[in-house]
Amino acid sequence: MGVFEAICETFTKMPAVCKQYLGVSSTEPPNNLPILISAGMFLLLFTVFVCCCYRRFLKKDMYKQMVRDVNIALSQYIAFKENDEVENAEQQT
Repeated sequence: MGVFEAICETFTKMPAVCKQYLGVSSTEPPNNLPILISAGMFLLLFTVFVCCCYRRFLKKDMYKQMVRDVNIALSQYIAFKENDEVENAEQQT
């Protein structure tokens, strides 16, 4: 084993010259880490977006229901008050 071979063996990422000299195939496993990070960030942002939209939808729906309930309670109060006024007018006469 020569000095050049010993030097080439110490590299974690072997240069093209060493690969040619040692006859090692130049196929390395692809580095998928940036793609995985990008996909993870996209999923995170998409999830946050969906949650914000759903929260906005729920807030609008709760507001509509609250207005409907307040209107029902108000109409019941007005009917009760009118009924009470009619009974008081009948008692006075």
